[in-house]
Amino acid sequence: MDDMSEELKQEIYEVLNFTVNSGYFAKEEVEEIAIQQIEELFFDYERSLLAVADVRQMIMEVKTSYQSTSSACYERLRQVFDQLNRERIIAVDFAGYDMSEGHESVGDVFQFMKANEIPRFGYCFFHQQDIERSMDPTIGELFLAFNSMNGDEEIALAVGKRVVSLLAQQNFTVSWDETVHQRICIEEFTWDKVFNNEANGVEQAIQVMRETYVV
Repeated sequence: MDDMSEELKQEIYEVLNFTVNSGYFAKEEVEEIAIQQIEELFFDYERSLLAVADVRQMIMEVKTSYQSTSSACYERLRQVFDQLNRERIIAVDFAGYDMSEGHESVGDVFQFMKANEIPRFGYCFFHQQDIERSMDPTIGELFLAFNSMNGDEEIALAVGKRVVSLLAQQNFTVSWDETVHQRICIEEFTWDKVFNNEANGVEQAIQVMRETYVV
C-alpha cells in the first residue's frame, strides 16, 4: 500500500466510510463489501488488487478516523420511526440509496399493509445519501422525506407535523417550512448507529406493524 497515491487513499476512505461506519453491516459483511468496493476502484485506476490483510488495515483506519459524539442520536430517531409505524405512517430508515429507492422501500411496506388490511396515512424515510451527509462533520444534519400515500397535500402536511412533533419529543432540533415542498431537516445530527442484530429498514417497519396490528 506504500505506493498508493494520497488521492487514491482518500477516495477509498470516502467510499468505505458508509460501509464501515453506518452501523448497518456485520463485521463479515463490511469486509466482503469493502473488498468489492476497493476492487472496483482499483479497476478504474488499473491497479492490482490488495491483499485481504491490507483491506482489513484500511477498514480499521476508516473506522478509527470517524468520530461521533456518542449522543445516541440514532436510538432516539429509531423510537420516532417505531412510533410512526405504530400510527400507520410508514417510516423506513436506510431506505435504499436515493429518493427513488426510498419510494420503492415505502412501496414494500405498503404492500404488506394492504395485504393485512391496515390503513395507510403516509410515509417518512431517509436513504443512504442522507446518512452520508449526516456523517460528514462539515454538514451534520439528516433530511427526512415525507408525504401522504395518495398525494393529498392536507394529509401530507399532517404527516409532516406529526413527524416534527415526535422529533421534538426526542429533543431534536428541526428545521422545516411546513410545506410539502421541503423535506424535514434534523439539525446537528451526528450519525452514531452501532451494529446489532436488530431489524432495520423495511424489515423493522413491517415488524412493528405486525406486532401492533396483525393478530
